[in-house]
Amino acid sequence: MTKFRRKFILYAMLAMFVLLAVLIAAVNITGYAAAANDADRITREPPLGARSFTIGFDKEKNPVPGGENLSGLSDSDAQALAEKLRHEKNGKTGWVNDYYRYRVYKDKDADVKYVTVLDRSREVKTLQSTLVASVIGGAVCLALWFVFLLVITPRLLKPLEDVDRRQKQFIAEAEKEFKVPLTVIAADAEILELENGASEHTQSIRRQVSKMNATARQLAALSLFEQKGEISEYDLSAAAAEAGEHAQTLFTKQGKTLTLDIQPNVRFTGDEDAARNMLTELAGNALKFSLTRATLKLSHTEGGYTEIRCSNDTELELSGKLPQVFDRFVRLDNAEGKPGSGLGLSYLRDAVRAQNGRVEAEVKNGEFIIRITF
Repeated sequence: MTKFRRKFILYAMLAMFVLLAVLIAAVNITGYAAAANDADRITREPPLGARSFTIGFDKEKNPVPGGENLSGLSDSDAQALAEKLRHEKNGKTGWVNDYYRYRVYKDKDADVKYVTVLDRSREVKTLQSTLVASVIGGAVCLALWFVFLLVITPRLLKPLEDVDRRQKQFIAEAEKEFKVPLTVIAADAEILELENGASEHTQSIRRQVSKMNATARQLAALSLFEQKGEISEYDLSAAAAEAGEHAQTLFTKQGKTLTLDIQPNVRFTGDEDAARNMLTELAGNALKFSLTRATLKLSHTEGGYTEIRCSNDTELELSGKLPQVFDRFVRLDNAEGKPGSGLGLSYLRDAVRAQNGRVEAEVKNGEFIIRITF
């Protein structure tokens, strides 16, 4: 079963669970509320034959019989229960001992506080049976829904999976096919320069070949990101420091600065090669689009999360979240005239998701920020 299928089944099961939970809760809460309202109505004026008793208490808190005890409790138990409930406020209603609905009220004319208790055990047991039956029925529906998803999902998602497979196959083949003609073109341009000297045309050929080679490398990186590497525990701090120190050299060559803020001894379980590629892509993106400076930070936050944060000063006149930067072939306003094809950050997103992480980008106070959380 592919990862996409598992996610689809998980979300479909979750949606069905929420739907059934809301339905079962609504039915049972409505039933209990109706039973309580009906009991409260009866306690105001118990009809003949109702399973209830009423006991009053005068000023001296002495019991004053209010009617025949038909509740099924013995007289002593009924009086003990009424003694317990008489401390309640005037007009108070509620449930006691699971099956008994009570009401405490005061007769101002007689200056007597009455306690009426109604035996609703039959009705409550019926509601309890309904609750159990609905929960069991809901569980059976979930099980049947799961079986249905297992059967129907392969057929339902097969067209999408075929499209995704063909796309990946095309990308892998295109990357391979680019290499040979680009090598030949570059060699021919070099021969022309040796025979006739460098010219504007040969230099243009070299630039275009360089761009195509960069695109081919990005396509190769896509295949690398999508491959599932070996899962192991490794020192993420060391990987971040290594990638950052290498990037600092490139920043210095361009007259820019890269500040490293790496928390030591941060260990992580995942694909180490993919993590190193992510860090390289982060630093490379900051190098390309920063004006003068950038910062690469790694920290282990409270709550057990690992966060990688890369920020750089930017000329973008935007503010807020920028989820679109992770879409393929998307280039923002500051990308004009700079090499690239709009694929780098989409590879980064796929690599982060493959390791169950989350990535987001935003512009805030003149800073372009990419934040990765595991």
